[in-house]
Amino acid sequence: MSHQPGHGDHPNHHHAHGGGGDLADLLDLDAEVMSEHLNAVRTDIVALADSPVRSILDLGAGTGSGSFGLLRHFTDARVLAIDASEEMLERLRRRAEQLGLSDRVSTLCADLDKTV
Repeated sequence: MSHQPGHGDHPNHHHAHGGGGDLADLLDLDAEVMSEHLNAVRTDIVALADSPVRSILDLGAGTGSGSFGLLRHFTDARVLAIDASEEMLERLRRRAEQLGLSDRVSTLCADLDKTV
């Protein structure tokens, strides 16, 4: 499986090679810059879904900015955030706690580029 860019992620890096603060800060900034586009994507999801969105799978979740945007939009949904960097997932879990969303967020550390 190749690494696909999405919701604030970059196509040319892998979290496993640098889960430090600089990359995490860049991902969060990307989400802010792309917020209008991300809102349009969420609107499209509502239009395309044939039932209420209850489960979200965030592949390459990074800091979770995409996950949190989706959780704010889909108030009955839960997310499984998957990333190759335990550091990113720890930051995501801390942010979920701060936002009061811990009960709606699960994480899994896995490098999908290496998983068969």
